[in-house]
Amino acid sequence: MLPEYAVAGTLALLALFFFVVRSAWASQRLPPDRSAAELPAALLGLGYTGLGVFALVTVAYPALYLLGRLDRLTGSVLQLRFPGDTAVQIAGIVLLAAGIVLVVWSLHAIRLGTLTMTGPYARVRHPMYTGDMLAFLGVFPLTLSLLALVSLLAVPAQVAVAGIEEAGLEGRFGASYRVYAARSGRFLPRLR
Repeated sequence: MLPEYAVAGTLALLALFFFVVRSAWASQRLPPDRSAAELPAALLGLGYTGLGVFALVTVAYPALYLLGRLDRLTGSVLQLRFPGDTAVQIAGIVLLAAGIVLVVWSLHAIRLGTLTMTGPYARVRHPMYTGDMLAFLGVFPLTLSLLALVSLLAVPAQVAVAGIEEAGLEGRFGASYRVYAARSGRFLPRLR
């Protein structure tokens, strides 16, 4: 098992990025996203639940560590421990890092008012969502807390929002978007 300070520090950096840096950067570079409002209430609720648990785990773990009360989280039945768990935790760090890099790269590449097809958008239509999903997926192996699995409930909402956004992009860019969609993957690059 990785030392608690290493896990707490990694999660603190993740929380700082996702909830401060990413929000500030996205608010300067992206128009307000209203596509989530078009989701059915149940799917929207799942998305907010997943995002809420993601925020709770990434903020609570470092906070409890600093307060000397991490045993409240790691001492519960929701905490896993097994031989080789350190390798699993390192894989979680890799997933989180990949997610952050992909989100930053996506924010840097996006060009408002145009159909962005450069950077990660050259191969994937929704690289920012892919980065988010990698982060959601990485929190569980890093913390080895079953509670972190609940953050994956945000994924179906993101998939649905991507579909709504694609319909809007097709309506706006027409044939150009259809050609782009045919050669790029939705969340992962197409294998050719």
